[in-house]
Amino acid sequence: MSSLTIIVGGDFCPHGPIDKLCREGRAGETFGDMLEVLRDKDLSIVNVECPLTTIDAPIPKSGPNLRCDPVTAEALVAANVDVAVLANNHILDHGNDALKETMDTLDKRGILRVGAGMNPEEASRPLFVERKGVRIGILAYAENEFCNACDLTPGSAPLDPIANIRQIKDARSQCDVLLITIHGGNEYNPLPSPRVIKTFAAFVEAGASAIIGGHTHTPQGYVWRDGAPIVYSTGNFVFPPLNGRHCVKWSCGYLVKIVVENKKVVEMSPIPFWANTRTGCINRFKPEEEKMFLEHLDHLSKLASDPVEEAKYFNAWCASYGLTQVKRFTQLCLESPTPQQLKDMLVTRNVIACEAHHEITCRCLELLRLGAFDKAASHVPQLMALRNGPQWLQEKLADPDY
Repeated sequence: MSSLTIIVGGDFCPHGPIDKLCREGRAGETFGDMLEVLRDKDLSIVNVECPLTTIDAPIPKSGPNLRCDPVTAEALVAANVDVAVLANNHILDHGNDALKETMDTLDKRGILRVGAGMNPEEASRPLFVERKGVRIGILAYAENEFCNACDLTPGSAPLDPIANIRQIKDARSQCDVLLITIHGGNEYNPLPSPRVIKTFAAFVEAGASAIIGGHTHTPQGYVWRDGAPIVYSTGNFVFPPLNGRHCVKWSCGYLVKIVVENKKVVEMSPIPFWANTRTGCINRFKPEEEKMFLEHLDHLSKLASDPVEEAKYFNAWCASYGLTQVKRFTQLCLESPTPQQLKDMLVTRNVIACEAHHEITCRCLELLRLGAFDKAASHVPQLMALRNGPQWLQEKLADPDY
């Protein structure tokens, strides 16, 4: 049986100069000399990092509300992209109708999609494709920010490891090779967090043949685990800087080339590139540059594989960025906390760290964001009645002779 090649690309947000190329019928120029690499495959997958829509209706959220015109889908067509991943933290940036327009835009161009839907079940549904007699399954998940599907809104497939493992096992039973893309992690961190490492490993144990991460806007390393490649983050794909300024970490990344033989993943290799900040177009590095980039990537991979080094650098990352995040949440002076501030800080720590408190806090904020808090509050009396139990039981338990 002949081998088959799968190409996976990271974040695709074709605004600014890429929009201009697409309107001028020059969409293929987006990819420079990487275009041949993108077309030389049996299956290609790209994360579409924003709605492709004419609708300008930004949802309430932190961070930028991204969108690109539907015409920019022509860049995907020019690169002969087969599958668009929609599981990310921007796909719902302009609301439900913009997501629907994005889906329609892709459908009209014959581009398959995965990772978003009108509800969590639809969003988490696997995509199956067949190439050269091999049935390939694709699942896509995104960390829980503002664009994930829930009972209140459509959106991306949520990263929910307990549910995801069940979905992975079910999908794996229906295909020969199962690829998973995960959108999450710490932006601009060159190394994955301990949670990311553990989650990706658990997904391999559940049946993933390969895992490709994204979202960090900077390349991270990769490892092999139980015969499956784990790419922690590819960095950006096509994503001109939002502020127009050159940024090394933002402006380089790599495609992931996966080779399948005898219905198994046997090879994974990174194909690095750089992006021209002015034009937004990508090009492959010169041979010597590519060699140095791969050496850097190998170094990152070794650090991510060493628990001691990984923990050291994650602690450093938290020391650099974590205090600011906590200050935003607590409004406490943490450098020299008073005993009461320390007590309050511990309460805050538990709200963040404990899954039960975290879940309640996030859902409350989501209800407020979506204007659904009052409706939810209207059900409180019924809930309290359920909590208190039926009248006969209340009376029985109130009897001092019981």
